Amino acid sequence: MITTNFVNRCIRYSLLFCLGLNFVAVAQTTTKTQKPAVVVKKTTPTSSKATATAPKKATVATPKKTTVVAPKKTTPVATKPTAAKPVTPTNKSAPIYKGAPKPAAAFKTAAPEPDNTPLPTDYDAKVTKAPTTKPTPAKPSTTPTKPSTAKTASTTSKPTKATINDEEITYPTLPGDVKVISKSPTGVMVTNADLPTLTNYERDRLIKIQRLIRTSSYLDQFSGVVIVAKDYVPIYKHAGGYANLDYNVYNALEGKFNTCRITEAFTAVAIMQLAEKGKIDLQTPVKNYLPNISTDIGNLTIHQLLTHTTGLPSYYTNLEYVNNFFDIKDINEMLELIIKQTKKTNATTHSNTPSDYVVLAAVIEKIAQKDYRDYITDNILKPSQMNFSDLYSWNEVIESNAVGYSFTANDSLSPKRRVVKRKRTVDNNQQAFQTAEYWGAYPFGADGVYTTAEDLLKFMKNLLDNKLLSKKYTDTLFNNYSIENINAQNTLSQYGYGFLTKTVKGQKVVTQGGNLDALSVQMRHYANDNYTVIVFSNYYANRAEDIADKIERSIYDNEYIVPTDPIGFVLNQYIEQEGLVYVSNNFDQILLRNNIKLDKYYPLNKLSESYMQVGETLTALELLKLNLRRFPNEPMVFDAIGECYLQMKQYDQAIDWFRKKLTLLPTDKRAKSMIEYINKLKS
Repeated sequence: MITTNFVNRCIRYSLLFCLGLNFVAVAQTTTKTQKPAVVVKKTTPTSSKATATAPKKATVATPKKTTVVAPKKTTPVATKPTAAKPVTPTNKSAPIYKGAPKPAAAFKTAAPEPDNTPLPTDYDAKVTKAPTTKPTPAKPSTTPTKPSTAKTASTTSKPTKATINDEEITYPTLPGDVKVISKSPTGVMVTNADLPTLTNYERDRLIKIQRLIRTSSYLDQFSGVVIVAKDYVPIYKHAGGYANLDYNVYNALEGKFNTCRITEAFTAVAIMQLAEKGKIDLQTPVKNYLPNISTDIGNLTIHQLLTHTTGLPSYYTNLEYVNNFFDIKDINEMLELIIKQTKKTNATTHSNTPSDYVVLAAVIEKIAQKDYRDYITDNILKPSQMNFSDLYSWNEVIESNAVGYSFTANDSLSPKRRVVKRKRTVDNNQQAFQTAEYWGAYPFGADGVYTTAEDLLKFMKNLLDNKLLSKKYTDTLFNNYSIENINAQNTLSQYGYGFLTKTVKGQKVVTQGGNLDALSVQMRHYANDNYTVIVFSNYYANRAEDIADKIERSIYDNEYIVPTDPIGFVLNQYIEQEGLVYVSNNFDQILLRNNIKLDKYYPLNKLSESYMQVGETLTALELLKLNLRRFPNEPMVFDAIGECYLQMKQYDQAIDWFRKKLTLLPTDKRAKSMIEYINKLKS
């Protein structure tokens, strides 16, 4: 009996001893796996410095934003399995779809953000460097930190080795386009050798951009891809959110997006290439190139088509296009629909219609004697080495394609053209809808080009380096062709050929972008500073233009916006749960409670437009009245209210609001034409 008790005690003590050893081993493992996070934390001095240098943001912007954003970050992170942290220590900003019911294990495999923000050059001094036992004195290099070791790593086929604390460390073979900043037992810190030199000011701005984009992605306000480049070299990249909710596919830098109206830039470049060869005269009527056009469209010049000064109606509003959508085979059939749809032309105002660029695509095919798709591929995509770009029709399978998503049925377009599929129910009973898959369906001049963010950067580089056109014809693209006193509400926007231009901080900015339901894109190049910003978004909640505006503000202003919940989500939720009367009576409190800063008119204008498109005009009108309280002198709010009354067939009220718009913009052609149109309806 005594012997048995003694044996049992020995067994218990042995087990306890083994458990103790395991605990020590786990602690050591945890310590080792957290060392990479130390390198990341070294960036916090700069981050805090950026925060300290902008105290105005904390007081002038909304100080509550930091108190609201922080809990939102920590709460979901705390509920994640702790085992996920050692897998990707820097994955705190990995895109998290709020309502997607995913198992906890999914966070272990979540794709880390492909973020390449460069660190200040003095950071390598703060990282423990690995002493090497075999320095290589031959082959000197320009790399400041252990040049010989870096050279060996990038040129030899065998991995380099070093000894640290009597433990042999094997470093990976590195490609020749990277340079080693420092080495440690946990890895090698490298950077691209061709990155441009950044000033301290620019590093500070990059941290602000990073904070903006990561917060937007974390709050599910942004899903897509962002690239910020200097001298056409990316200095910041981000991919977040989901490209496809059906299969939990994350957005990636290699993901393809429909470029929407950026396709017009490709068409304009093609026209200018033919003009440079003497095959097209920009001031010649289009009937000289398309003799089959016998209507007024034939009298329009190539210049007028390029600058959207034609008055052609949009083929998207053509019921014959909608009803015969699946039977359209080529550009000539689309052109016939546009000709039938057009009652008259109007060259006295800008009318942003995709129909103009369908006519231009038909001209390209006629003059080049080549299919439009083939011409763009051979003369723009291939010379620019845009290897992941192509032109697609609606029925073609597009690899790595991002799907556009809205979060209420009201986000989608007119019911006559809307094709949405309910995907899943998310938090707060919101529903995610996949928008019509065949929007931007035909590569006929106005849309249909699919590309990646990095390929679009290549396009801008080759264009502005005068490799697609001579300097003379490239500059012609970016001249100001705006009609005087048109677009007076936004005097910074000027029409070029396939591009818009504006002025920011005294420098010219070349820009183009657009949206097709929930998909949106934005491309901007800042001429003096040589920055390029590209944004792709596949969520309706925060369109690419809004994100690009915030990035621009982060670069050029000391104060910048850290987002909270988007106003569309918040108001939709309150309208559904509390009712429209509650929202109307408590609007200011709702904004304050949700830390929303409404500093522009168009979020509410856009939300009201969504309600109008599904026939909920009373809700739309109430939202516009709330918008009017905030922006009592904004002409576009007057315009939207007039549109709403027109849809309600309250013609006198509609005319009154368009007249009010004329009190602010006496020469506004749209307001005058709308009054004329409504008077005809009344009679």
